[in-house]
Amino acid sequence: MALVALLEKQDPAEARRLAAEARELEKTDAAGGLPVLDGAIRVATGEGDEETIGRTRRTAGRGVGAMPAVCAWALSRYFENAGQAAEAARYRDRARDAAPYFFGLGVDKVTNGRVAGD
Repeated sequence: MALVALLEKQDPAEARRLAAEARELEKTDAAGGLPVLDGAIRVATGEGDEETIGRTRRTAGRGVGAMPAVCAWALSRYFENAGQAAEAARYRDRARDAAPYFFGLGVDKVTNGRVAGD
């Protein structure tokens, strides 16, 4: 739901609240995906520390699939908001490569977290 708050509602505060709620509800995650997703949300909303950014970068670099794509998308938002257009573009390309048909991320023309034309 936190990811939906970012993608559809463009509401970072709601995304952070929902991510915090998810952390409390799921203290254990056998697959290990929840901390990675939580980190990506933190990075996308500008609240990731260096360790979280590093973990998100490592996941973004792992092959193809939804989680690497989400992490790359989160980093593209982070770098766009930090004024680092080249890095943002690099991670948008990485997200597209990781999941080319994952339209929910709007990786084709992301501008400050929004799809151009919205």
